[in-house]
Amino acid sequence: MKTLPALLNLGLALWVAGCASAPPPRFATPPPREPHPKEAALLATLQSPDASLKDKADACRELARVGSTRAVPVLTALLTDTQLGHMALYALEPLPGEEANQALRQALSQAKGRALVGVITSLGVRRDADAVPLLQPFLSASDPDIRQAAALALGNIGTLPAVGALQSALVRADAHGRASLVEGLLRAAERRSSDGDRRTALNIYEQLRARADLPPPLLAAAWRGAILVRGSREVAVLQQAIESPELSVVHAGLRAAMEMPDPAVTRALADVLPRLQPERQLLVLQTLAVRRDAQALPVLLRATNSLDRAVQLTAFRALGELGDPRAAGPLTSWIMDSDPERRELARAALASLPGTGVDRLILGMLDRSDPATQLAGLDLVARRRLAAALPRLLRLATAEEPAVRQAALKQVGELGAVHHWNALLDLIRKLSSPEDLATARDALVNLAERIGAGGPQTEAVLTTLHGASPAQATVLYHLLAQLGGTKPLQVTAAAARTGSPEQQMAAFQALLQWRTPDVADELLWFAEQAGDPRRRQDALRRYLQWASDPELPEDRRLAMCRQAHRIVQDTAGQKQLLAALSTIGQGEVIPLVRPLLDSPETREEACAAVVAVAERLRKRSENRALPEPVLQALDAVARMTSNAELAKRAQALRNPGT
Repeated sequence: MKTLPALLNLGLALWVAGCASAPPPRFATPPPREPHPKEAALLATLQSPDASLKDKADACRELARVGSTRAVPVLTALLTDTQLGHMALYALEPLPGEEANQALRQALSQAKGRALVGVITSLGVRRDADAVPLLQPFLSASDPDIRQAAALALGNIGTLPAVGALQSALVRADAHGRASLVEGLLRAAERRSSDGDRRTALNIYEQLRARADLPPPLLAAAWRGAILVRGSREVAVLQQAIESPELSVVHAGLRAAMEMPDPAVTRALADVLPRLQPERQLLVLQTLAVRRDAQALPVLLRATNSLDRAVQLTAFRALGELGDPRAAGPLTSWIMDSDPERRELARAALASLPGTGVDRLILGMLDRSDPATQLAGLDLVARRRLAAALPRLLRLATAEEPAVRQAALKQVGELGAVHHWNALLDLIRKLSSPEDLATARDALVNLAERIGAGGPQTEAVLTTLHGASPAQATVLYHLLAQLGGTKPLQVTAAAARTGSPEQQMAAFQALLQWRTPDVADELLWFAEQAGDPRRRQDALRRYLQWASDPELPEDRRLAMCRQAHRIVQDTAGQKQLLAALSTIGQGEVIPLVRPLLDSPETREEACAAVVAVAERLRKRSENRALPEPVLQALDAVARMTSNAELAKRAQALRNPGT
């Protein structure tokens, strides 16, 4: 579904619109503490001239957790310290008792610059009502940082005198100082509302949203606050916000709507929806979906018939997000729509709806006789991973319509369990078309991986091989290649040697696809003795691929390369042999590579293999000299290669440290 990105974008916009009014967590002054056993030592560290700056900072950090009123004088003395003042505030701010408030109030007359900003901020966090008259003069300070800190601190305190101080300053403020005062008032309104004084909070919001000189985020925050304080009994302001020409105000209204679960808000959004332009309707539909109020269902269903395509598509996404199973019936009228995007969104919405009733509706589609409905139902089964459909899937796997058969077979592989393995094998005997058999093969491979197919499943495949047609046997041999095992390998190799021509071809292809290296000896036999030259070439190529497999021990790969060296003849095979040899870090490789240095067709690949082997040897034994045959081969590479970089690497290996 495409709902999530749209909702994330909406949520981000709403967060931006409302963040200006969000205060920090409310401070609750802790009850008095008994002196902690560590406190005396921590205070001694702060007072010691020999303690490092880090030790003192760590002591402040710990005092914030365990300190009592005994720590206040020591921390207060550090408030004006340029290096430790911020850590002293960090420790002082959460301390219990009025003593910390008194210390911070006294520091207002002593601190300067950033230290003063920190003291003011801490008084706001502690919500010290007695600090209001002391903070008010800072609202007109020449330093804008101090003015802002004072405004926000008064907002966090949020008492009626704090509100009055902010309102008086706002009357006199110029454009530069207005924003922080408004932010302070928004925080104060939040405080008043959370403390139960909704009348004062509403007055603040109404005064602010009536101003035409506020930046959009602050204006939006005022609207949001006014809507939330009024609550669901007075939704007219919510509707006004949604119809506002200011997009930030619209977002604020929608954010407030998401914070108000009352059904009256759903009705208000539904009432305003027809009056909006399509672009605005999209936002309201998304909000209705996020609120998850079942009363929004009729609104969203009506919107699926909108003449505006964007509104219509958004309604389908919203129905899926709303998650009301009652939408299932109406959505079925769209799931075979001629418009691909509409059809896709309707199916995605239907597939996401919860409930067994929706399951029954989808299963009923599989029981219909027309292939189009059956295919739509199969698509929904896949999206929903509806395992309850398996009995019907097995029946539809023999349907007359090829697309239905293949879709059903695929889903048996996706959803089936161990006991469906033999049922799929039985179906193999009834299928003849290449497309059906390929789908059945993929379904069996998928099922094998999911159930961890083992001995019983392998035996069932071997049994099914008896009497299978050549086309069916091709599928079964491929399946044996995926399952592996000694007996399946023997059966497959025997069929590849002595079976009918069709069996030989199918079994040989399975050997090429075999997933385990125990097939290597069989491949070597075919590379040496197969009557068909192409088959010999294919077997040797696959054999050399196994010889390059880093999962196999080096000694085994070297032995395999020696076997291949006896029979490889063409240039392509020689190059593949060199690629395999280059993965082995043993000096015994060099005699196999040296002859290929003399051939113009393989010279560069042979040079690269010599260098690769030497580098592997050097990496394993940095302090030991390379074997003499390797050194001689490196000399030859330096003379013969046309690759300057390769020659340089060969010389460096030949003469390390030069």
